[in-house]
Amino acid sequence: MKAFAFAPAFLCLLAAASAAHGQKLDLRAGGEQAFRVEGMGVDLKLYTPEDFDPADAGRKWPAIFWYHGTGGSPETGLMRKFTGGRGFFIVGMTYASRGLLQYEQEPGKNQFSEEIALFQKVRDQVKELAPIDPKRAYVGGYSKGGWTSALMMEEIGDELAGALPMGGGLLEGAHSRTPKRLDGKPVYLGAGDAETNVIYTRNAARVFRDLGARVTLEEYRGLGHRPPDDSEILRQWLKVEAHSNRLIELKDEAEKWFADSIAAAKAEEDRMAQYLKLVAMGESPFLRLAGKENRDGLAAALNTVRSRSPIREEYRAELEVKRIAARETQQRTLPHEIQRYYEYIQVTREYPDSFWAKRAAQEAARVLASIRRREDYLRKLGKPFKPFDPEG
Repeated sequence: MKAFAFAPAFLCLLAAASAAHGQKLDLRAGGEQAFRVEGMGVDLKLYTPEDFDPADAGRKWPAIFWYHGTGGSPETGLMRKFTGGRGFFIVGMTYASRGLLQYEQEPGKNQFSEEIALFQKVRDQVKELAPIDPKRAYVGGYSKGGWTSALMMEEIGDELAGALPMGGGLLEGAHSRTPKRLDGKPVYLGAGDAETNVIYTRNAARVFRDLGARVTLEEYRGLGHRPPDDSEILRQWLKVEAHSNRLIELKDEAEKWFADSIAAAKAEEDRMAQYLKLVAMGESPFLRLAGKENRDGLAAALNTVRSRSPIREEYRAELEVKRIAARETQQRTLPHEIQRYYEYIQVTREYPDSFWAKRAAQEAARVLASIRRREDYLRKLGKPFKPFDPEG
């Protein structure tokens, strides 16, 4: 209670700032409020983190501008869940244009510029309504929001602190002609490994790495087109970004995470389960905070496990599946998809009954579904084609 002793004076300042837009927001820790942006027919949402203290008048907070999927409405729930309601102001965004996202409506006309302009307008308004740091603005979203935030990071990454596109990505040839260098900027990308969009999520990871970003790519095992119920990697990524200007505060937590995780992996009797836990550790954002000795120890443990049967054979299959997937992100014509289908099927034959044979079969089924969609499109256009026969 003592922490709120100076709240009235500070809230008056916030109210005065909001008055410029005819709005007053009473920022309460853990509360969500609606606000209106001029020219928009829908209210946006602003969530105030649970650890917000109005007495700390000089503190500036990072903010996540979160975009919903097609047919949805502004919401902050998913990010509240994975941040634990702490560390970020969260803005539930909407779009300048309804319906499916279109990067170009016609040759040479970039419709996406309207979305960028809206984001900039909302960001500038929110910094008057709440104590956010505009230099620590993150964009993210799921499905249509994933496509939107990926494109936005590529187009105006110099204005953003980072991005977390989920369930979307970047199409080949349908992204920025003038991408911004993203040297060291964090990008989290997530998609179910059983969903169609995962190939575009992988493509976005490739593009962002080429632009110099620090990319975390997570594929939710066995999941289709829906957000994950849980993700330790995403929780860690968000916590690291919330503390990006004071990472030392996470050092003890990261070291404890490492010790607990390595112990859990070593306790696994199933070799594949043990290996997957070690791999997940290697992809976790906390690893870079856990110290060089621990990072070297994990690398040594992975090398040891990969040198012994049955993981030695599984690792060969894993590398082959990943090589095929990498080719798939860059070669997206129908003949290339047919070739990738056969390559995935070959892995199932070379490594029968393995974990990665099952993954290869799943990838082959996804590619086959994509081939059928291409054929349906050609059929609608009335263009002649020979239907693909996977048994032929």
